[in-house]
Amino acid sequence: MKESDGRMFPQSNTSQSIIDCLMEPVNTGKIDLRLSTTVKHFKFENKHWTIEIDKQENLVCKNLLIATGSDKHIWTSLAEMGFKIIPAAPSLFTFHINDKELHSLSGTSFTNIQVKFENTSIKAPALITHWGASGPAILKLSAFEALRLNELNYQFKFEIDWLPEYMENELIDFFKKQMLENPKKKLSSIAPFDLTQRFWKFILDKAGIKEFQNWSETGKKQQTEILKNLKKAKWDVSGKSTFKDEFVTAGGVELNEINAETYASNRFPNLYFAGEILNIDAITGGFNFQAAWTAGWHVAQNL
Repeated sequence: MKESDGRMFPQSNTSQSIIDCLMEPVNTGKIDLRLSTTVKHFKFENKHWTIEIDKQENLVCKNLLIATGSDKHIWTSLAEMGFKIIPAAPSLFTFHINDKELHSLSGTSFTNIQVKFENTSIKAPALITHWGASGPAILKLSAFEALRLNELNYQFKFEIDWLPEYMENELIDFFKKQMLENPKKKLSSIAPFDLTQRFWKFILDKAGIKEFQNWSETGKKQQTEILKNLKKAKWDVSGKSTFKDEFVTAGGVELNEINAETYASNRFPNLYFAGEILNIDAITGGFNFQAAWTAGWHVAQNL
C-alpha cells in the first residue's frame, strides 16, 4: 500500500505483518536466531570473519553483514578498523521554543507553512505544541539539518512563513482594502486567510495592535509588523525533543566506504552494511525502514 508521499506500508496497516515477514525464514529453519547475545569483537583473518560473542564462543563466517543501527560499541570497533565514521546526531525531532504566548496556541495546526534555516527551506504541514513547534515541516527541517543543528547544540534561529501561498503584495493589498472598505472595523473582529481567531489575535499582539484598534487607526508601520510576523517570523529554538523521542539517527559509516550497488565494504572483503549503521537518514521513519530493507536486498543479491 503506497502513501501519497511515497512511503510503503503493508495492506494490513499493522507492524505485525512486517514482523511475520521477517520471522518466516527464521521459523522455517533457514536462520539461526540468537537473542540476548552481545558481540564483543569481530575481525577478519584467514579469509573469514571471526565474531567473539558473550557466550564465550566464536562464530566464524565467510560473509558478514552489520546492521546494528547506531550501536556505539560497533561504531567504535569500526573506527578502530579504519572506517570513517560520521558522529551520531538525532534526526526527526521537534523544536522547543520559549514563548508562553505561542504555547497557549497548543493544538493549532496548519495545512502548509514554510520554514527556513540557513540554506534549507521546507513547505509542509505544521503544529503548534505546548513546548514549541512540531509536524512534518519541523521534522523534515530537523532531518535535512540534523548534523548542523547538533553542532549548534540545538540553540538556533529559524524563520516561519505562516502563509506561503500568499505573496507579500497580496497581503499589502488586503490591508489597503480593509482601510478603504472597513475603516471602523476592528482588526481582531475576523481572522483572515483561514487563520484561527486565536492565532490571528496572537499575530496582532506580536505586531503591537491593541484589542479594539480599527483599520483606520493602523498605519504603515504596524501593517509592516503584521506582515513580518506572518511572512518572516523569526523564532529562537532552545532545544529539541527529549532524549530517545527522536525517530532516527543521522551519522554512521561514511557512504564512500561502501560500494553503492552491493553495500560491500571497500576496505574488507565480504563485509556488508545495511540500515542506520550507514550515514543515511530520511525524512520519515517509513523511508528509513525502506532504506534498510533495500540495502538488505542488494546484499542478498550480491551474495
